[in-house]
Amino acid sequence: MTIQKKNIRKTLVVTVVWAVLALGWIPVAAQQAVPREPAQGKPQPKILARQAGRVARASVDEKSMRALIGKLVGCGTRLTLSSWTDAKRGIGCGRDAIVARFNEIAKDSGGKLHVVVDKFESTSERTSGKPMPLENVYAILPGSDPKLAKTIFIVSGHFDSRPPNVMDRQADAPGADDDG
Repeated sequence: MTIQKKNIRKTLVVTVVWAVLALGWIPVAAQQAVPREPAQGKPQPKILARQAGRVARASVDEKSMRALIGKLVGCGTRLTLSSWTDAKRGIGCGRDAIVARFNEIAKDSGGKLHVVVDKFESTSERTSGKPMPLENVYAILPGSDPKLAKTIFIVSGHFDSRPPNVMDRQADAPGADDDG
């Protein structure tokens, strides 16, 4: 895959995530099922028919989208090595802004949207093999269409950012276009 195609795909994912946040919903038909072994051979995706209708430009809440972007930029950096506990600067500040926006959306969904902060540890060369706390933020909206009861729609993105020196915890890295 060419770099241009990767950048287009990455831009599309980020655009979809921001659109989801601006619209105030996430199309996740989440059902709990017993995990099963993956099928052997090449996976065959099930292509679903495109739903009728479309998102009208007027329904995108640009003001809300810009407000969230402003809050994320206001965190100064969202480098994963930065602070998870500082409410005003660092990756924890970014996490809190996203959780707050998802909680606003949850209220509008009548409490159907479930907001989750998934905390875990990981190691890498940057951490010299030492465990580093990390967190993901996601939301689950159970579907209401019985035909899609076993289908899960995933919209994904990342909220971390990187300065030129990825070891500099204090460097500003406020941007959304940091993947080259």
